[in-house]
Amino acid sequence: MSAFEFDEVSFGYGAEPVLRDARLAAEPGELLAVIGPSGCGKTTMLRLLAGFERPRTGRITLGGEVMSDGSRFVPPARRRVGIVPQEGALFPHLRLAENIGFGLPRRAGGRAAARADRIAELIALTGLDGLEGRYPRELSGGQQQRVALARALAPRPAVVLLDEPFASLDATTRTGVRRSVVDILRGERTTAVLVTHDREEALGLADRVAVLLDGGVAQVAPPEDVYDAPADQRVALLLGEATLLPVTGGALNGARFVGCALGELPLAASSLGRDEVLLRPEQLALDPEGVEGVVLVADFAGHSTRLLVELAGGVRVTAAVTRERPRAGERIRLAVRGPVHGLP
Repeated sequence: MSAFEFDEVSFGYGAEPVLRDARLAAEPGELLAVIGPSGCGKTTMLRLLAGFERPRTGRITLGGEVMSDGSRFVPPARRRVGIVPQEGALFPHLRLAENIGFGLPRRAGGRAAARADRIAELIALTGLDGLEGRYPRELSGGQQQRVALARALAPRPAVVLLDEPFASLDATTRTGVRRSVVDILRGERTTAVLVTHDREEALGLADRVAVLLDGGVAQVAPPEDVYDAPADQRVALLLGEATLLPVTGGALNGARFVGCALGELPLAASSLGRDEVLLRPEQLALDPEGVEGVVLVADFAGHSTRLLVELAGGVRVTAAVTRERPRAGERIRLAVRGPVHGLP
């Protein structure tokens, strides 16, 4: 049984459609990242799942129970959905422990003890020990986001929704906080949906990545698959820098190789009969036996140097080399490492 499912869900604001017959599901305990350009409907999808909006058509289920369809609508308070917004949205007048326990029952007796135990459990899980008495203004940005996550997890929701939760953090803080957040979600075995514009975040954290384009889900796959074998050109370019080369002469040697401007390349089995081949920058390497070209641009980035190289016939490719540092104007030779994937 899926943790949640969108079945041909459509929604719009006024006459403007946002989602069109969208289909998406997550398994229990899965971290699903949803990525796409601005305005594609990522946050709208979260709002529909939380019950803040009602779909025009289609059905939404949580744990097999219908939340929204043509005849039924379950309000947000009864959906067991936790939310971590971009800015954390902590209550400024409440201390850390009070923020975490805000959504828990406050009854006396055993319930009060259970509430205190749950708060203590989450404080320990999120690494916030010793900060129980602090107000949000006395916490760092990363600490605030961990409090927001603990608050969302406190009632043991079926699904936690994370809407760009790391966008306001600086780069150094963001790396550590997002990894700790994933560890916390794994520890709680909670299904989570992460909406993000950051492709590195989506690829590095999620079990699967859903690419949202033009109001629909263009592809859902594990991070490696959606990056290496995207469904089409739009998905390929959204998930990272890429060079797309037309196939020349068709497949060779029993369809195991394909010809292009970089020579005869091994072809992934799933890519037979495609019109273009996809090359990520890290697939290209300097090789004395490779195809010759001239460096037009060399951008040093510390861990690598990004090269824009022009091959014979004016074909341009992008390469990322780690050890060598060619300069603009140099003639080099490039070869492709590993099999290439085709695009329709």
